[in-house]
Amino acid sequence: RLESDLARALELHYVNDRYSLALEWLGYGNDYDIEGGEWGPDSELDLRGERRGGTHPLSITGTYMFVPDRVELAVRLEDFDDNRGDGFYTNDINGVEADTDFDRKNLYVGLNYYVDGHDMKFHLGQLKESRDGIDDSDDTTFWGVGMSLSF
Repeated sequence: RLESDLARALELHYVNDRYSLALEWLGYGNDYDIEGGEWGPDSELDLRGERRGGTHPLSITGTYMFVPDRVELAVRLEDFDDNRGDGFYTNDINGVEADTDFDRKNLYVGLNYYVDGHDMKFHLGQLKESRDGIDDSDDTTFWGVGMSLSF
């Protein structure tokens, strides 16, 4: 069941020649939670509800095209402002209920190489995810290579 409360959103974009900046923000009201029933804690299926109430996730992206129409540097910072709250199951095999609050943040730095505008481009980047809260030992770094095609 979805508790009624407001969610607010803000999205801003700025582009100027070689630079771009984007900001996305969500604000969930204090009671914006899904819990109980098919979405809530379930010891048999290990399903979890969503406790978004009182959280404010944020994403900021900046780019710089340092070789015009060809090579672009991209940086993105995401702060998920995670807030699971008391009473949601951890990954403990005993199903112990605990405060599973953690604050996840991602930092992505990458390069885009445009072959044919946005129709064909290659990506190379690194994503670092950090978690502050219960256990800081699960910070992770990923490297990625990709190609995008549009028709």
